[in-house]
Amino acid sequence: MKVVYFATHLIPTLFVLFSSLTSLGQCSEFDIINLKKVAIVFGEKDYKYAGALTNPLNDAQDISDSLKKVGFTVYTYFNTDYKTMVAALNDWYTKIPKYEVALFYYSGHGAEVSGENYLFPIDANPKGPSDLYYMAYSANRVLSNMESNNSKFNIMILDACRNNPFTKSWVRDFNGGLASMTGKGSFIGFASSPGTTASDGDRRNGIYTEAILRNITIPNSTIDQIFTKVNSYVRARTAEAQVPYKNSSLSSDFCFSVRNQKPSENKIISTFIQSTGSILLSPNEEKLFVTDSQSNSLIIQDSRTLNIQNIISDNFHPFQITTRTGRNIYIIDTLLKKLVIIDSKTGTIKSTTSLKATPFSFVVTPDERKAYVSYARLSNAAIDIIDLLQSKIILNIPGISYPSGLIASSDGKYLYINSNEIRTKGNLTIVETRTNKIVKSIPEVANGQSIGILPNNKKIYAAAINSEGQNQINVIDAGSLKVLKSIPIEAFQFSFTSDSKYMFVLGNKEVSIIGTLDDIVLNRLPFVTQPQGVALSDDGRAFVCLPSEYRTVVFPINENLKPDVSVDPELTLKKFKEDLKKQTNSDARFKLDGLFAKANSVVYSVVDKLIKELGDPYQNIQTGIYYDYKASTYSNQLGIISKFDDNKSIWPVYKATFTENSLIITLKEKVSEETFKQPLVNIDWLKVEQFVRTFYIKRLEQLR
Repeated sequence: MKVVYFATHLIPTLFVLFSSLTSLGQCSEFDIINLKKVAIVFGEKDYKYAGALTNPLNDAQDISDSLKKVGFTVYTYFNTDYKTMVAALNDWYTKIPKYEVALFYYSGHGAEVSGENYLFPIDANPKGPSDLYYMAYSANRVLSNMESNNSKFNIMILDACRNNPFTKSWVRDFNGGLASMTGKGSFIGFASSPGTTASDGDRRNGIYTEAILRNITIPNSTIDQIFTKVNSYVRARTAEAQVPYKNSSLSSDFCFSVRNQKPSENKIISTFIQSTGSILLSPNEEKLFVTDSQSNSLIIQDSRTLNIQNIISDNFHPFQITTRTGRNIYIIDTLLKKLVIIDSKTGTIKSTTSLKATPFSFVVTPDERKAYVSYARLSNAAIDIIDLLQSKIILNIPGISYPSGLIASSDGKYLYINSNEIRTKGNLTIVETRTNKIVKSIPEVANGQSIGILPNNKKIYAAAINSEGQNQINVIDAGSLKVLKSIPIEAFQFSFTSDSKYMFVLGNKEVSIIGTLDDIVLNRLPFVTQPQGVALSDDGRAFVCLPSEYRTVVFPINENLKPDVSVDPELTLKKFKEDLKKQTNSDARFKLDGLFAKANSVVYSVVDKLIKELGDPYQNIQTGIYYDYKASTYSNQLGIISKFDDNKSIWPVYKATFTENSLIITLKEKVSEETFKQPLVNIDWLKVEQFVRTFYIKRLEQLR
C-alpha cells in the first residue's frame, strides 16, 4: 500500500538551501528530475535529561516521505544518541560526492551559544558551554562539510526547539532562538526571525512545516516562491506571533517538483457520481479533490504522484464535495449554510447559494443545471432544488420526513432519499427528477445517514438500524424495491467500482469491501482514526481520506478483494485486522453490542417521552450512533430542538463507557457536562433513565 502524508510540522525550524554559483537556469523538468539527490533526516524526541518533545518523530517521518516523493534517497534516524549521530553523519559525508543535491534535516532540541547553533541528541546533558563539543553537534560543522563536497545544491533544514532546557542557566553565553547562518550562494529560511523563539507543535506537526509540506510538492514552485507562501501562512495562522524569516543569495532557481507539460485533455472515463464525501476523484482520474477542515480549504492534487497542485481557501468551510466533468467543484458548507461552486482550473469561486438550514447531503444532476439538497435538523424539511445557473433555490419537494442521504441513478432520472428517523424506522423515497414528484415511498428500510446505488442501477444500498439498535445495510432490488438482504455493518458512505462488481463502505474507523454479486463482505480494513471519504479509480486504485492524520492512503483494489490479504506494514493494518477479527468473534464483543443497544434505547426513550410531553414546536434529531469497541464506548447525539427558535434547542452528546466494573454515563451540551456512574453488575437502567431525563429537563428550563 502506498501511503502519502499531507502533514503539518514542527518545533522551530531553520531551512537552509545552498547552491553553487553555477547557474541551473529555470526549473527545467529534465534537469531537476535527472539530478541525483540524497538526504539525511534526524528526529530527536525522547530526551533522557530534558522533557520529551511532541513532534520530531512525525516531523522526520513526514519530511522523509515527502523527499522520497520528489526523488531523494533518504537515510532516516530516530532518537539517536551522540555516538550514533556522529557515526551516521560521518558516513553520510562520504556519500555526498556521488550526488548533485544534498539535504540535511534535523528535528529536536537545539540552541545558539556564542553565535553557533548546536543540535542535541537524546543523551545530551551539558552542564556548561564546554560540554557542547562532546555532547551536541554543531550545525555550522554540518554546513561546512556539505559545502566542502561541492554539490550543485546543498539543503539544510534545522528544526530546533528554541526554548531549550539545557542552557537556561547560561546567561552570559546563551541567546534565545537560533543564530543566522550564511553560505556561498545560499537560501536561508527560519521558522521565526533570528533571536526569537517558536514553540513545539500541538498537532501531528507544527505550523511552519505544515506550510512547507503543503507547498514543497507543488510543481514548478521555486524555493523563493515556496517560502513566500510559507511566511504568509505561518503569520496568518499564529496571528503574527511567529514570523518566519528568509535570507537568499541564490543565483539560480531550484524546484523540488517540476512538470512543464500542459495539462492533458484526456477523455472523461466515467461520469457516474458516487456518494459525496471528503475526497473526490475527477472523472478523468487525473486529480484528487480533498477537503481539509483544519484549514478550511480544498486541496487539489495529482492523483498519480499526490503532489499538491493548488490549495483553495476563501472564506468557506467544505463538508462534502462532488463534481461531474471535473471543471466545476460543488461544495456544501455546513457552517455558513451555503452551496459553493469552484472553478477547478483557476481555483476561484464562481458562485454561492444561501441555504435555509444546515445542509446534510446533496447531489448534482448530469447536466449540471440543478442540485438537490437535504438538511440535517429539519423533521419535515423539503428537499430543496437549486438552479445552479441562477444560484438560487427554485423549488422544493415536500413530504419527506427527516431526509438525510441522497443519491441519483447514473442517468440522473431518479433521486433516492433515505430518512434518518428511528421512530418510523425510515423510508426510502424515490423522486422522478423530470417532474420532481415522489413516485414511491418504501417504509422501514432506510433509517440511516447514507445511501448508494450501483452504477448499473440494479441495486440500492441503504444504511439502517435494526429493531435491536444495531447498524446494518439493507440491499434493495432497484426494480421491485424489495429488500434482498441485510449486511450487519455500519455505513457512512458508499463508493462503487465502475463495473458495479465491488462496493467500498466507510464505517467507524474502517472501510469494508463487499462483492455486490452476492453482497458478501470480502475484507474489512481498520484504521486508527476515522476515515472521511473513499474514492475509487477505474484503473484499480482506492483513495481513503484520513483528515485527523493529515494524509491520504492509496492502495490497489485487487490486492484487498480477498480476506487475509497482507497489507502494508507501514500502516500495521495486518495487526489491526487480526485484532478486529478477534474482537468480532469474542463473547465480549457481543456483550458490548447488547449494552450499546440498551444504552441507546434508554436515551431515545427519554427523549421520545419528553417530545410528547412538550408537544409543538419541539422535535428530536439524532446525528449518529458511534461504537468504539476497543474503548468499550458508545456515543450518540440526540437533540430536542425548537422548530422556530434554535436558541431554545439542546443537542447534547450522550456517552456510555463500560469499564471492567462500572458503567459511566456522560452528558455534555455546550458548557454543561454531568456524569453518572453505575456498577456494571446489575445495572439499574431506571436510574440511568432518571439521570438522563433530569439533564434534559434542566437544560430546557435554562433556555426558556
